[in-house]
Amino acid sequence: MRSKHPKKFDERERQLIEELYPSLRRFASAVRLPGEDGNDLVQEAFLRTIRSRDSLMALDNPGAYLRRTIVNLARDQQRSEARRRTAWSKMGSPSQDLSHYTWELEELRLVSPKSRAVLYLRIIEGWPYADIGEMLGCSQISARVAASRGKRQLEAVLSKEVRDATA
Repeated sequence: MRSKHPKKFDERERQLIEELYPSLRRFASAVRLPGEDGNDLVQEAFLRTIRSRDSLMALDNPGAYLRRTIVNLARDQQRSEARRRTAWSKMGSPSQDLSHYTWELEELRLVSPKSRAVLYLRIIEGWPYADIGEMLGCSQISARVAASRGKRQLEAVLSKEVRDATA
């Protein structure tokens, strides 16, 4: 049974949250669906982690655990968005105004949250695949495969755009 009173953080937990938040925010911005707010993912990840654990300090690697939670939340968002789009198409409403579902970078929607996470951690933050695998709860090989798959998907989409633009 959950307490009705908010949990009090000790100074070490408060400091850990302040230390992790900026890097988790950047990570969530790369993993999130375009048009969604990365802060929401980070806050939800902290909220779920704190509710399910006695303390962030009890985790072996809180940053990795929170990154894994963010990827899972982004994956849930992507599934929800896909269901919403499928429902609209089944209703036979192609003229339905979906402008509030527009994408800044449409191509990113085609890459899974895990692949986006791996690409961000590898290319932007420069993490080795072994560390990325540990952060995301997968093997080094799985992280490499996700990166390769994400790159191939983006290359295919972007090369098609170039062909279409020059045709």
